[in-house]
Amino acid sequence: MAANKQEEARNKSPTRQKAQELHALLAAKFGEAVELVDAVDPYTVVKDHAQFPAVMRHLREDPAFQMDFLRSVTGVDWPDDSIIESVYHVYSYRLAHAHVVKVRLPRALPEIPTVEGVWPTANWFEREAYDLLGIVYIGHSDLRRIMLPDDWVGHPLRKDYAEQEDYRGIGTTRASPLEAFKQMDLARKKARDEKGVVVVPQQSPIKPPEGWVSPKAKKGAAAEEAEEGEA
Repeated sequence: MAANKQEEARNKSPTRQKAQELHALLAAKFGEAVELVDAVDPYTVVKDHAQFPAVMRHLREDPAFQMDFLRSVTGVDWPDDSIIESVYHVYSYRLAHAHVVKVRLPRALPEIPTVEGVWPTANWFEREAYDLLGIVYIGHSDLRRIMLPDDWVGHPLRKDYAEQEDYRGIGTTRASPLEAFKQMDLARKKARDEKGVVVVPQQSPIKPPEGWVSPKAKKGAAAEEAEEGEA
């Protein structure tokens, strides 16, 4: 059932055919260095890391691609498989098409060359992936944390990340405001109980339109009908 739904989603995907065509062009150039994952939105995996810089530059410079815009560089942690993916979303304004490229890295040492020289906006994108996932982009001009302090311990988007209780004496967690409201309600109830105050539920002066049935009543009626049908 799940497989059928997945295939149905693939067939309806407006990006599937174009992504397959773009990958076919990459495969014609780079052969087994690249692999297609035919998902709902298909993407290319660069298996040969030595070819990765050439693949990315080809996407930018080849007339068939002209990917002049790097939408994002993100990452995905797969601890059970001992890999981290670095994910690139690229787009061509001139040709109005997009593609996704992924490279799978060993989780213990996730390193891949920077694409900063191809798309300058990669500078901040790669710094964020380095900060939150620990992916090292070799050749990056300024690879340092961008959101957290330089001496922060760990990478928060890794699945096994354990947050420190404090950073330089500052607590890293905050109490939920909902918990505070709950405690306040309990304190008020306790005070009323001690005084013997009885709270009478207030009835709204606004009357519903004639024939209106509350959702709760509708749900109860539907349940009764279902029970009768089974009987």
